Order: sequence, then structure tokens, then C-alpha cells
Amino acid sequence: MPEPMPLLERVRLAILSAREVCDDPEYVNWADDWISDTDRSLDTCRTFQEQLRQNGGLTTIDQAVWYAVSAATWAAATRADEELAEYYIRSAQDATIKAVERADLASDRKEGTLA
Repeated sequence: MPEPMPLLERVRLAILSAREVCDDPEYVNWADDWISDTDRSLDTCRTFQEQLRQNGGLTTIDQAVWYAVSAATWAAATRADEELAEYYIRSAQDATIKAVERADLASDRKEGTLA
């Protein structure tokens, strides 16, 4: 049986998933810094999380970013609460999939391949 993927690796994948659908420069910079281990500090995660909360985005891309940042925040705050981090990771991945599906659907409609 394969070993389970470590928490920080799962957080990294959630951040990368959200980065695939989000081209916001602030998120890209934060994500790049987190992924490269330049800045994974709790203060930076919480600051960015608060910015997202204040922006109040409702799109699936916003949701993917929110959950990815939240997973990183919880990972930085405590490694003991893996269950909550897992929730954020799964939610980030689900929101990313929805964003991609909606983009594909919109593209199909625009190209006239879907009524």
C-alpha cells in the first residue's frame, strides 16, 4: 500500500490547482512564494486570506483560491489539525474542477458547439 502524501505536499497541489485557473498577479506571487518556500509564514497566509475575505469573491476561481490559501494558512498555523486542512484542500480542488468545467462550457457555447 502506498504511503499517504504528506500534508504540505497536498497543500502545494491545492495551491497549484488554483493557480491553473487564477491569473490574478497577487495570487500568483503569493502562490509562487509559498511553493518555492520563500514565504510560508502564518502572517503572510493570514494577511492574504484576509484580503480575499474582504474582496468577497463568489466565482469558482475565487473559491479555489480561497480554499487553497486557507489550507496553507492552517498548515502554517498547526500541523495537528490535518482534518481541517484536508477539508480546505478538497474544497480547493473541487472549486478548481468546477472553474475548469465552466470555462470549457463557456468556450463550447462561444464556439457554437453547444446549444
